[in-house]
Amino acid sequence: MGWYFFLCKKDGGWRYVSGELSRYTVTAVLLSALLKDEAMRFKQHETQQDLSNESGVAAVIERAWQCGMRKLPKSYRLDFMAVRGDDACAFVEVKCRRHQSDTYPTVMLSLSKVLQSNALTKATGCPCFFVARFTDGVYYYDLSGKDYKTQWGGRTKSTRDARDIEPIVLIPIASMQRIPE
Repeated sequence: MGWYFFLCKKDGGWRYVSGELSRYTVTAVLLSALLKDEAMRFKQHETQQDLSNESGVAAVIERAWQCGMRKLPKSYRLDFMAVRGDDACAFVEVKCRRHQSDTYPTVMLSLSKVLQSNALTKATGCPCFFVARFTDGVYYYDLSGKDYKTQWGGRTKSTRDARDIEPIVLIPIASMQRIPE
């Protein structure tokens, strides 16, 4: 196919790359670079500790609601599907907070998670719940409820990247119900 010269980012700087390459090699190299850039741009903030905390909350839900909890792939945007046998009975988003339930009047959740929960409920007929573990207990909220406030906000004190600020809902903690542990 001939010789090619192009600029690519390598070792923290821009470099010229040249050589005799086929169009398939060029496509593979460019696609690989794009996918790597995409992965770096959207680095996951979820840590092993977060996953461990979620698993602990899932165990509380399993005991209280007499169901199994299955971790969902990231594409579903929510954390778990509750099942009885093989049948779905609910979808669950879990958040773990480092304060007591009465520290703030509301708890924050991304509006995109509420929209996804509405789509899952519409598609499956299963309810979606937001479950928050506070230092003094585990509480849940049926996301079909509409007594939350929508606003622009998010993680503003220790923002990690632009995705931390977005449309959110503020769910009144007084509207949440405690799950017995």
